Amino acid sequence: MMERDAIQDIAIKTLITNNGASMHDIAVAAGIGRTTLHRYFASRDDMLRALLLSAFQDIEQAMTECQIETGTALEALERIITVLMPIGHRFTFLLGAWPFAEDNKELKSRELRLLYQLEGLVQRGQKEKSLRTDLPVRWIIDTMTALLFMAWQRISDGYIAPRDASKLIMTTLLTGVGTH
Repeated sequence: MMERDAIQDIAIKTLITNNGASMHDIAVAAGIGRTTLHRYFASRDDMLRALLLSAFQDIEQAMTECQIETGTALEALERIITVLMPIGHRFTFLLGAWPFAEDNKELKSRELRLLYQLEGLVQRGQKEKSLRTDLPVRWIIDTMTALLFMAWQRISDGYIAPRDASKLIMTTLLTGVGTH
């Protein structure tokens, strides 16, 4: 029998590509019956909440493991990108696929806590003069998250190797794609 974590992973990947996917669609993608999926999640709403909580837990754990307060901002940024790459689809799911309901204080609080960690890191990089100060903090964060998403997509499509993703993101984030 498939484990809950594996089902959640497939559900997240399915919902990223089709945010209207039904419980049946997710069951098919996971190679299980709809009844089996309902043993884990009573409804689609229950499943979405569980997926959000699971994604937050994985990302918060990854952020803790990176020790973003240690070393330079660029070193911390590279550690973040490296640990988020294997769970990039969960990061994408949180940041893009599901807008957080304003009335869900727990999810909104967790979202803001992650954002504040990233903002603090970017501000530190700007103070260290390793990140541009003429760009807004949120623009730098949004650029990083877009690059994470694209790297995860290209890995999924087979266009880039997972081992190359972090370097590609850091190079693009820090120097762009121009020659000057």
